[in-house]
Amino acid sequence: MMYHTTLNFEVYSIGRSENPPEGILSPDSPPSPNPWKGLSGTHAPQFNKTYDAQIPNILNLVYLLPLGVDSFNFTFKEVLTIYSACLYSNPDIIYLHTNAPPAAINDARSGQQGKWNSIILNTPQLVIKHAESPSIADNGIEITHMEHKSDFVRVAALEEYGGMYLDMDAIPLRDLRPLLEMGFNTVLGRQVNGEVMSGNFFGKAGCKFFTRWKAEMHEVYDNEAWVTHSNIAMTRIAKQLARVDREVLIMEPPILGPIYWSGKATQAFYGVHGDVESNLDGFTDGAVLKDFTENVEDQWDETKKKDFPEWQNDYSDTPEKRLR
Repeated sequence: MMYHTTLNFEVYSIGRSENPPEGILSPDSPPSPNPWKGLSGTHAPQFNKTYDAQIPNILNLVYLLPLGVDSFNFTFKEVLTIYSACLYSNPDIIYLHTNAPPAAINDARSGQQGKWNSIILNTPQLVIKHAESPSIADNGIEITHMEHKSDFVRVAALEEYGGMYLDMDAIPLRDLRPLLEMGFNTVLGRQVNGEVMSGNFFGKAGCKFFTRWKAEMHEVYDNEAWVTHSNIAMTRIAKQLARVDREVLIMEPPILGPIYWSGKATQAFYGVHGDVESNLDGFTDGAVLKDFTENVEDQWDETKKKDFPEWQNDYSDTPEKRLR
């Protein structure tokens, strides 16, 4: 056994050397200098380090009206998103970023635009934040798709206010607050194809990720590829910032992205299924639904998977589900 000093560390190695390299010490030699002494800055070990406050428990939603449309068109799935978020995460405030005129907002609240619109616009924590629907990116390229317009608005909203962003068809399945309390400035999810997804994300106002994404999406937008300015830009920026201490956490699927947008299994999930009884059978409009609770031992059992329809999957390990 030989005893070496390499980069201020004392190292034992097995074997003999006829010509010991410079720096070999005998076992009874004095200890090497403190290896941590010369470290400083970001490379120094951070013991008992404290971090900034958690991501705020603010839910941000975006709903833009196309040109010429002056009324909301919310359906049950949007109500379910907001209700589920309130039930599980109890956000301190819900910001609805919209370009709807005040008259449309008042009509929706009063019930003149249907019950789903009224239910959402009367959510206790909901606050309207006016947002301009962007028409041209800073690089001069026209923004024509409503989904792309929403991308620009959601990034600006999170960069200013921080909190959670959920697409209006993303249904929380459990409390999302633990994701806000993990000590990271930004928490993102990767979808099945490897891209970071723009349909739900979490972060602090003014964090590095939102600031960079907000600027770069204007630079790379091309109005051709669907996700050049969103998922692809997010993935590139997130990978770079993930090296910075507590700046970005990227969660792998199925945590925030349990399914993808194409494929037989996905299409089967969203299809109409007459092979199982509906949970709404026997209920009339306006009836109170039963509370659903499930013991751990009663949850999905992989050994009994053959007893379930082929389209059914277990989403116990994801806190959020898409409802198209």
